[in-house]
Amino acid sequence: MRCEILHKLPGGAQALDQLPEIPVRSRPLATAEGYRPVQFGALDEVPPFSPVSGPRKVTLTGSAHNKDGWLRKNDAETLDVLRHLEAKVRARAVDMAEVSRDLQDDAETLVVSYGITSRAAREAVRLGRAMGRRLSFLGLLTLFPVPADAIREAAGTAKRVVVAEENLSGLYRQALAGTLPGIELHGVNKLGTMIRPAEILEVL
Repeated sequence: MRCEILHKLPGGAQALDQLPEIPVRSRPLATAEGYRPVQFGALDEVPPFSPVSGPRKVTLTGSAHNKDGWLRKNDAETLDVLRHLEAKVRARAVDMAEVSRDLQDDAETLVVSYGITSRAAREAVRLGRAMGRRLSFLGLLTLFPVPADAIREAAGTAKRVVVAEENLSGLYRQALAGTLPGIELHGVNKLGTMIRPAEILEVL
């Protein structure tokens, strides 16, 4: 009855070496008395955990459910569980953020990307620097919650942020709009084929 975090690797199996080290944290274990799969006090509290292959049946589900794990839609307890999940993620947003940095102190432009496009973006930054342009790169390994602090820190004194992503309208660029006040936000978008470094370099 738990939702764990999965990392999407840029490039799939070829990028296993890029998987960040994920710390193992101890968590309270459920006891037999009065156990409920999603029992919590404070909204951001992590409920006691019932181990897989333990004495209780453990089910993985993406459906809405009440504190006993029964499928429900919009009763009061199920809505409470949904608020709990949202608050739990929000409270740990900074800890969940995983990024790859290649920063330049005096960069005028920060290039942000994720997934396979990160490779093209990183290469575009390398080529741009060789041409004398002042550029930084930030690769996102987690997208949501938006790692706003990491993005603002990477932007530094940059005047422009370019978001390279493989979709039609710049969906993640739109999600970033409120996190970078006073900075020009530009996009490199493409659908159907991968974005090439040269296409990113054109806007740098």
